[in-house]
Amino acid sequence: MDVVVIPVAAIQYSEFVTFGVIITTGTSVNVTGKPPSRSDVAKYIPFFHSVPAYVVQEKRRQHSHFPFACFTTSHSSITSILPIKKETLGKRGKMKLIFNDATEITVQNVEAHGDYLRVLTVGNTPEQLKVFFTDESRTARIIVQERGQTIATYEGYTAFYRTEIYTGKIYGVVMYKPEKTPEAQSSMVQAAIAVAQMQAQELDDSQAPTVKAIYPQWAEVIGQTVKQGFKFLYNDILFKVIQPDGLIIQEQYIPGEGTESLYAVINETNAGTKEDPIPYSGNMALESGKYYSQDGVIYLCNRDTEIPVYQALKDLVGLYVEEVTE
Repeated sequence: MDVVVIPVAAIQYSEFVTFGVIITTGTSVNVTGKPPSRSDVAKYIPFFHSVPAYVVQEKRRQHSHFPFACFTTSHSSITSILPIKKETLGKRGKMKLIFNDATEITVQNVEAHGDYLRVLTVGNTPEQLKVFFTDESRTARIIVQERGQTIATYEGYTAFYRTEIYTGKIYGVVMYKPEKTPEAQSSMVQAAIAVAQMQAQELDDSQAPTVKAIYPQWAEVIGQTVKQGFKFLYNDILFKVIQPDGLIIQEQYIPGEGTESLYAVINETNAGTKEDPIPYSGNMALESGKYYSQDGVIYLCNRDTEIPVYQALKDLVGLYVEEVTE
C-alpha cells in the first residue's frame, strides 16, 4: 500500500518554523526545516505504517525557502516528505482546548507567560477566535488535552486582549486575568504614584530630597490651588510654595525667575547642620534650627522668616539668626 505524506500549513512551534504532515493512517507529526541524515530517516520511517525501514534513494530540493527531502523506497512511495524533527516523533499528538461550556477547538499550542495566556491555532480565523474568547463565562475555565489526556487547566483568564497573526495562517489569542491586563496594571501604578505623591507632601525639607523623583512637575500642577509648603520639581530642582494656603499655580510665574516670593528652593545637598551649613546667597527663606553660612561665617537661624529674605545674614543677627562662635 502506498502511503502519501501531505505537507500542510507552516506553523510556528517553539523556536522553530515547523510543518505539519498528515499521512493516510491519520497520524500527525511535527517536522522542522533541517534535513535529517540518511540514518535518521531510516530510523524513523517505521513510524509511518506500511513503509519499509530502509531508503533506496534520497533526493533533496528547495521548496518555498524551506529545504525538504523527497524519498523513494523499494515497496512504496513517500512524496513531499518534510524532514522529521525526531524529538517530536511519538511525543506530540492532537491537541485540543475545551472551554468551560464544553466547546472544543483544535489548537497548536497553549502557553502560560506569567500574567497572560497565549493560544496558537490553525484553521480558526481571528474573527472566529474573537467570538470564542470574548465570552467570559466560556473562558472562565480552559482545559488543554493531548491524546485524550488533560495536560493543563487554566482558570480566570477571561480578559480578551488581542489576536495575533503568524506566517503560515497561524493565528493566536492573548488572554489575561482581568486584574493583570497592562491597562489594569498601569492604573494600579498610577494610583500608587498618586498616593505616594500625597504622602510625600508631608515630608519636611530634609526628608523630601531623598524621594525627589516622586514629586510632580511644575507643568503638571499649573492651574491647581495648593497649600503652603507644597513641593514640586522644575528643571530637576525641588521647590516649595512659601505663600499662605490658596495659592494658584500660574503659568506666567516661572520658578526661579523673579518668583522668590512664591517659591523657595529646597536645599538638596547640605544638611543645614553646624558641620554642613546651607550656603546663603539671598532670596532664601530661613528655617529655625538650621545653620547657614555666608562669607566664611556660620549662622544659626532661631526664627523662621516664612518668606524669602534678601539681606546679608550679618544684617539679620538679632532678628532671625545668631552668629555661631567656636
